[in-house]
Amino acid sequence: MNLRTAAWMIGNGSRFRGHDIVCRIARRCRHAREKHPVFAEGLPQAVGVIAEEMRELEQAMLHEGPERTVEESLDVIATAIRLVNGEHEESHGEKS
Repeated sequence: MNLRTAAWMIGNGSRFRGHDIVCRIARRCRHAREKHPVFAEGLPQAVGVIAEEMRELEQAMLHEGPERTVEESLDVIATAIRLVNGEHEESHGEKS
C-alpha cells in the first residue's frame, strides 16, 4: 500500500483529511518522545501507559469537551504506536 492510499483510508475517503490526521499523530509521537524518552520497560508497563492514556481520554470526554477529547485520542494513538514500534523493548533506542 502506498502513502496516498493509506491517507485515503485513514481519512475515510478523503486523502487530505487522512494526511492531516497522520501529521497530527506524528506531531503527538514527537511530543511524547520528547516528554518521555523512555516509553516503558517491558510489555506490561507499555500496556499500562496506554491504559493511563485511555483513562485521560475518558476524563476528557466526561469533563473537558470535544476538542480535549480529540487531543487525548491522539495521545492514545501515539502511545499505541510506540508499543507497535517496539519502543518498550531493550533495543528501542536503535534506529534503522
